[in-house]
Amino acid sequence: MGTERFRGALLSTLVIASFMVPAISLLSVSPSYAAPEGLTSRLPIYIDGNAGFTPENGVNGGGSGTENDPYIIEGWDISAENAHGIEIRNTTAHFIVRNCYVHHGRAKFKRGIYFDNVINGKIENTTIDNNHFGILLMNSSNNNIESCILENNGYGVRLSYSDNNSIIGCSICDSQIGEGIRFDNSNNNKMIDSAVSHSDNVNVHLYCSNNNIIGGGTISNTYVGVSLELSSNNDIINCVVQNHDDSGVVLFDHSNSNSIANCTILSNGDGIFSSWYSDNNRIYHNNFKNNTNQAYDYCSNYWDDGYPSGGNYWSDYTGADNYQGENQDIPGSDEIGDTPYNIPGDNNQDRYPLMRPWGEPGVEIRTVIYPAADVYGFSGYGTGYSRSQLKFDIRNIPSGSNILSAKLWLHRFAADNWDGNILLNGVDDQLWSENITATEFDAQTLTNEENRASKLISPGWDYLDVENQLNVDHEAGHTYSSYRLRWANDNGGEPSVGIDDGRFLVIESELDELSIIFSSSEYNGNDPYLEVVYLPLYKWNLIETWASTIEAHFVWQLIQTWTGTVQAPAKWQLVETWTGTVQATSPWRLIEAWTGVIEVPALWQPIETWTGTIRTIGWKLIETWTGTVKALVPVLPAPSLISPADGTITDDSTPTFDWSDVAEAENYDLLVDDDADFSSPEIQVTVPVSTYTTDELPDDNYSWKVRARDAANNVSDWSSIWTLLISAARGVDVFISPSYQSGLPGATLGYTVTVKNEGNISDTYALTATDSAGWGPTLSNDSLALAPKTYDTVTLTVTIPTDASVGDQDNITLTAKSTVNPTVSDSAMCTAQATALRRRVDVSISPETKSGPPGETLTYTVTTVNEGDAEDTYDLTATDALAWGASVSPNSLTIAAGGSDTATVSVVIPAGTASGIEDEITVKTTSRADLTVSDSATCIASAAAVGGVKVSISPETKSGPPEEMLTYTVTVKNEGNVGDTYILSTAGAPDWSPRVENTSLTLNTGRAGETTLTVTIPSGASEGASKTVTVTAISVGDPTVVGSVTCKATVKGVPERPEVLPIPLTISAFLIGAAILAPAYLLRVRSKRAARRRVLKGPRRI
Repeated sequence: MGTERFRGALLSTLVIASFMVPAISLLSVSPSYAAPEGLTSRLPIYIDGNAGFTPENGVNGGGSGTENDPYIIEGWDISAENAHGIEIRNTTAHFIVRNCYVHHGRAKFKRGIYFDNVINGKIENTTIDNNHFGILLMNSSNNNIESCILENNGYGVRLSYSDNNSIIGCSICDSQIGEGIRFDNSNNNKMIDSAVSHSDNVNVHLYCSNNNIIGGGTISNTYVGVSLELSSNNDIINCVVQNHDDSGVVLFDHSNSNSIANCTILSNGDGIFSSWYSDNNRIYHNNFKNNTNQAYDYCSNYWDDGYPSGGNYWSDYTGADNYQGENQDIPGSDEIGDTPYNIPGDNNQDRYPLMRPWGEPGVEIRTVIYPAADVYGFSGYGTGYSRSQLKFDIRNIPSGSNILSAKLWLHRFAADNWDGNILLNGVDDQLWSENITATEFDAQTLTNEENRASKLISPGWDYLDVENQLNVDHEAGHTYSSYRLRWANDNGGEPSVGIDDGRFLVIESELDELSIIFSSSEYNGNDPYLEVVYLPLYKWNLIETWASTIEAHFVWQLIQTWTGTVQAPAKWQLVETWTGTVQATSPWRLIEAWTGVIEVPALWQPIETWTGTIRTIGWKLIETWTGTVKALVPVLPAPSLISPADGTITDDSTPTFDWSDVAEAENYDLLVDDDADFSSPEIQVTVPVSTYTTDELPDDNYSWKVRARDAANNVSDWSSIWTLLISAARGVDVFISPSYQSGLPGATLGYTVTVKNEGNISDTYALTATDSAGWGPTLSNDSLALAPKTYDTVTLTVTIPTDASVGDQDNITLTAKSTVNPTVSDSAMCTAQATALRRRVDVSISPETKSGPPGETLTYTVTTVNEGDAEDTYDLTATDALAWGASVSPNSLTIAAGGSDTATVSVVIPAGTASGIEDEITVKTTSRADLTVSDSATCIASAAAVGGVKVSISPETKSGPPEEMLTYTVTVKNEGNVGDTYILSTAGAPDWSPRVENTSLTLNTGRAGETTLTVTIPSGASEGASKTVTVTAISVGDPTVVGSVTCKATVKGVPERPEVLPIPLTISAFLIGAAILAPAYLLRVRSKRAARRRVLKGPRRI
């Protein structure tokens, strides 16, 4: 485990480190660049929103942005030196970027093509070179990247948070900082028939990405080929993964339930390395060849597909193949090793290692099958026949195999003079009743008279040929093969049948002196048996390697290497190097450099003497003299040559010659000759301007020079002599995509044939198609006229014959030949193959996420697509992580091939569920016809935030006298499923001063809080008066959530008021009172004074 942890950590470190590599190499990028031929230079393109698809933003084709009429952006040469080359954001319209060249963005970390929140885009036939990211898709879906070349970028193609995109037929090489292709949190994407090589550390990296397909193509030549990290349910199929220093394929950090099948994993450090809890991956039908360590697995995975499908081919497997069957204990070869292949690491095994590489044709397999049940025998009941029956289990023979021979062997102990015959009937999967007649079945008859020398006479083994009666088609239900032997005497007598415990033992006829015994297990183990020799059904093409040429099918080109020159057809240019001059065809220009002095011819010569003022032609006044002056009078200077530059090699057979203007010149003489002495010039013209375009010149080496001529017909000296080589080379390249297709008998297959004029002159090519099997391929066009370096396509179609057997194939060769020079031609090959029925299903759920309050039922739409070749019925099941009780209806769907149907998933959010709780629901769809064919999808149900509040008060009623403050206890309870803060307020009886002590309470869900309400009865309130006060709590999070309660305050116990006297009595009472109070007051004053004196004197002692 220590080793796997170190290797896993090392891989992550390598991936992380790739983002930290200093871009030192970026500084060497030259800013000098010329547009490729046929492309137009323009500034980078920026589009934000559908309204941005305008001519000003580079849209130069298409129309309305629909699927059938997309916007077109094509033919541009874009330097990304100061901005992303093509940046498109926030669009849903359909558009295509094609035939562009986007380059030189690496120095300032610019991206070649950048999509952000883009749907329905397509990039095709575009070259992206020397950018920080070649192509980057962020938050984008349903985009296609096809037939593109990405070279010398920091990172090749990256998909980040982007689903349902495709990368098809692309070449991605020399990604100098990071991965060639990276899927980052991206699902349901496809990388098909693409070549990825020479990346900085990992060629293809899937991080937190699920349900993707890496299919077809070659992944080669870096540290790690394919790395899956935190990624599950991905398929890696039909790939060649080779020449990686560390590992071909890495399964790391909980990468589970992935499939790796039909791949060749060749010449890597470790073929496949699995660690850090990456379990339940299926790895089968792969060829592990010449890896330093074929595989390491520190987890729990499946390394075979069961019996008889088998496991993988291991080039270092040394086991034998003497047995067959699920336990490899039945005598007979089955092309599966008799002992498992042990995988180092954690006790994993390939239980059924293949004895030869998967997919290589031409090896016959012989298998022996014994009866699946007893041999049954019964008499013919007066028909003159006796019958026996044998039933054989043929499921170990791969469905669709090519049956070379099938023999039913019987062992006899004795035979006398018998002139009867044997009639053999064969049919699959059943046992017959005795009343079925021979005419109902295909039958063959063997008589003694016809086979007296070898059949049914002498003791020993004899066989009956049953090849035509053996049908190995498991998908059609043929898993058994049954045969009935009918025995008859020519004279009408009926042989008897010996029966012993259900075993057929002997047939004998006293009338004909017949004594034939056919053995079963009671006789020394000589049971009847079925011997079958067959070729399994294979699906893949052979890839061959030569010393100087590598050729492979699908999307790769022929690559050849020579010393001094690198040449490749299609998208690459010829590059040649000379001392002092670097020349390359488009997109580079001729570059020449001199150092030192540039010499020009002398401009002046002495002529005569003047008096007065001398001015020079085209020059300023020099001097003024009087008397006699001798001066250098100017003559016409020789022109300076401009282009084509000296030593130019060009494919332009009508070049334009340019030279400098000469003052006072009226005309110029131009000579062009294929001899340096100009003895017989091809061009000798006098023109009034300093440029001239020739008619077509044949391929040759030319010299040229120019002189000026003034109005008096005076001429300058000839210019210097420059040379020009015109070389109109012819060449053609042919490419077919895809190079392999399969289909059912009767299906029509289509291929795209691309023909490119690799020459530097226009040409017309005749197209022919030939095939090996005579299936009659046809072309949509048998002739193409192409300008130099341009290409066009035609469609090749072929129909698989309805009587084709499974595995039959037709190799088709397409040849393009120049009609001008028939020696210039090129060919490409594709393959069509007849296959058996294919079953496949795809499941998706919409929406992916939904929420609602507790108690609500959420529904989702499940879409099932039958991607197979025949109608199928699927069973649907729904499970959820939190056991909320998800269900799906209907739970089965019958769908035609290529069709789709929907079901509904429902789940009820349980009452009381807290806000934000999520339940993951998984729907799995499984084919009834083939339980191994299934797909699943997930969706999320979450509880939404629901507010609720309840307010209560105690006591509800209270009373008191005027000026008394009444108090109440207010209780507030959060009855929602999310924590909340509530604002408390009062209403009613404002003159009684209602007031809550705490005006704000913050409560978690289900919790309650208290505060005090006070109400003060006014002083003048009358007995029995009452007021109602309302206390309201309002949610801060959702002001619509409100709770309130009321209480009542009542006046009680008001003191009684004294009786009011008449005024005279009042005055009298006042006077009497005063008389009484005056003496008392005087006494009180005197006592206070006395007390004051005592205080001043000090404390009183006791």
